[in-house]
Amino acid sequence: MTTTDQPRHLSTAPVHPPASQPGSLCRLGYGSAHARQTAVVWPLVIVGLDALAPSVEAEESWWLMELPGSGGGEVGCQIELPGADAITVGAPAVCAPPGPILFLPALTDAARAVPAAIAKAPDIGCSAIVVNQIASDNALRQHLAEAGFKRHRDYYTGTI
Repeated sequence: MTTTDQPRHLSTAPVHPPASQPGSLCRLGYGSAHARQTAVVWPLVIVGLDALAPSVEAEESWWLMELPGSGGGEVGCQIELPGADAITVGAPAVCAPPGPILFLPALTDAARAVPAAIAKAPDIGCSAIVVNQIASDNALRQHLAEAGFKRHRDYYTGTI
């Protein structure tokens, strides 16, 4: 076995690769008389593209409470509740609950409407309750969470 102080190279490629060249976007203004102009224009381009970027924000959320042991109710019934109007609607086939859903699209008094809906839904054969909550209504969000509802679905508006 021999030892040597010379480094061994298995390839004929140079030990150090040549320095890479800047890309075309980087070269815009690099080393030219327009460097100051380029330094001003690029941030404006970035801000302009950001303004055109897609943006969405939450419009409303649906809150769900499933009711065990209920079912067999009728779809399309208008239900009068204190603090809200409600309607029984059919559930999507993929969910396949045993009965309709009691849907509360707009509440005027959540403190009265939510307990009334929870009490009334099993009596009319509903297998779940869904409450619509506008995104800005934080008090209703808190009330529904405390009542045992789960945030089920969010709907968004904006440009894509």
